[in-house]
Amino acid sequence: MIDTTSLFREALALCPQPHPDHPLYLYNLTEALAWRHNKESTPSDIHASNEGICLRQVVLKLCPLGHQHRPRALDRLAQAVEARFDQHGSIDDLDMSIRLGREAVSLCPEGHTDRDSYLNNLTYSLRVHFDHQGKPNDLDEAISLYEEGLRLCPVGRESRDFSLDNLGLALITRAVGLYREALTLRPPGHPRRHITLNNLALALKTRYHKLDVSEDLNEAINLYLESLWLKQLDDPERYTTLYNLSAALCSRFTQTRENRDVEEAIQLCQEALASLPSLHPGRCRIHAWPQMAYLSRYHLQHNPVDLSLAVENFRLASQHPHLWIPRTNHRGI
Repeated sequence: MIDTTSLFREALALCPQPHPDHPLYLYNLTEALAWRHNKESTPSDIHASNEGICLRQVVLKLCPLGHQHRPRALDRLAQAVEARFDQHGSIDDLDMSIRLGREAVSLCPEGHTDRDSYLNNLTYSLRVHFDHQGKPNDLDEAISLYEEGLRLCPVGRESRDFSLDNLGLALITRAVGLYREALTLRPPGHPRRHITLNNLALALKTRYHKLDVSEDLNEAINLYLESLWLKQLDDPERYTTLYNLSAALCSRFTQTRENRDVEEAIQLCQEALASLPSLHPGRCRIHAWPQMAYLSRYHLQHNPVDLSLAVENFRLASQHPHLWIPRTNHRGI
């Protein structure tokens, strides 16, 4: 099979500087190397990525300040350095990617056709930097840029869903940070600590459904457990914590397939139901969770008893006067 990069190398060798086609062939070679690196992550391709970075640096030198292709050269180099960070984890690469991305954005004023693309790449690097360094300024800047990117994607534009999704995730991450700070101001013994525990747990569980990071879900479960421990048995809102903890355990069961999680989830729902009168509006949605827990276990273990119990809970939920239709991703109540 012909190696495309070899052909581009040969073409480049035939057009040394100052040949007018030298920059074009150099650019094509960098694109081919990047494509191969993204396609197959083998040691040789990691080397190719380093080579690609060096070539992109040469391309950037051929595009001095004022050159029409300098923003694109900056953005391409920033993405290549970001990819190397993903491979090796050097924070210097991530810092360089952010610097290059900022310059690319600064050279594209409002109205420039590529500004939204460069904004998106820069905000991604800032988000990754926040995840590794935990600096609030990175997240604040990312949110500000996501908001600008959203303004550049009016209703009806194809990429608007990505802008909304990215901004929403960044705001969830900010909410997690704010709830953590609030929790430090409500130490053990504070009368409203259980409220912040629930809010932080809900934010973490929501982020788990977006990123699928098990640490977020495990922390949410621990927070719900602490909140439940703080509530009196006769607390009229205790059933909401039982329900939220049950939902989180059910989510973890689908990930780990640990039977004890789904059994505890079902037990918590039964405890919540036992605490509510027959016509309480919360009973309908609580019936929905054992139904889903039994169904989840049935799909994994194929026990017909689980299917029968799921059907029974669905029947009870559907016959309740306060009918509730569950959604795919369930929020806490």
